[in-house]
Amino acid sequence: MMQALKQFWRNEEGAAMIEYGLLAALVGAAMVVALNALTGNLQGLFARIGRVLGGAGGGATN
Repeated sequence: MMQALKQFWRNEEGAAMIEYGLLAALVGAAMVVALNALTGNLQGLFARIGRVLGGAGGGATN
């Protein structure tokens, strides 16, 4: 019984999987923060492109 308990205590296979899971969660959170920060800039960029292209359409309306 004591031998099995010592072996269980030294087993570290699950620890690596937990570390990979935490790393994946951290990368995912960083991606969400970065995309939220870029959203406003991208909306402004596409609005400007739309205004420029709208003036080049020769008066066509959608």
